[in-house]
Amino acid sequence: MQEPIRAKLEKYNAKLGALSSSLADGSFYLKKAEEAHTSGMRQVWYAIAGFMVFMIFTAVTNSFIFIILGFSILGIGFMYGYDENAGLKKMGSIRSNILIINSEITAIQTSIKYINDAIKAEENLDYQSAIALFDQVGLSSEAKRIRMKMQKEGKVKVDQTVVHGDYVDDRDTIVKDSVINRSNVGAGSDDKIAKLEKIAEMKDKGIIDDDEFKQMKKEILGK
Repeated sequence: MQEPIRAKLEKYNAKLGALSSSLADGSFYLKKAEEAHTSGMRQVWYAIAGFMVFMIFTAVTNSFIFIILGFSILGIGFMYGYDENAGLKKMGSIRSNILIINSEITAIQTSIKYINDAIKAEENLDYQSAIALFDQVGLSSEAKRIRMKMQKEGKVKVDQTVVHGDYVDDRDTIVKDSVINRSNVGAGSDDKIAKLEKIAEMKDKGIIDDDEFKQMKKEILGK
């Protein structure tokens, strides 16, 4: 595995560890906030229930003392009891942070998958896919390495190409003399035409230059 790839994966794994820890903390605090919300709302309903009980006592006994007690309980319950809006806001904030963390985890997991897919694509000689995947995760140096590898392999392939016919490429020198069988230079006109067409094709493909073409033409025509 290339060093830039290894470094990138180590960075992603470290980030995943930190995010997983943050996610666990967020889940813990959300659970506590939800418990506090439930408990706080229970206190509010207790205060309301107490107030209603004292209102009933007031109606039955016609005593204003129960009215005073009822409103006192209700006031204390709302003044010193649970703040529902604050609790809901706190839970919303925690849930939002958890969503962000999960989104970051998903993005990193996707990037790791892209890297593994790129490695596999390169092993399978699917260089174009590997380049696209490495670029996707910001590993431009790896994409560049594969492009250079493609160029190098393309050059070697051209250098090693064996052209079937009357000549071959031996990587260093094209054996052009094999195109012209010197023992048959004096052969019939059809044979000469075929040979002229062959060297013309070689010239068009850049296998021989103009001077070589002229020299070979003279040999074929016997001039």
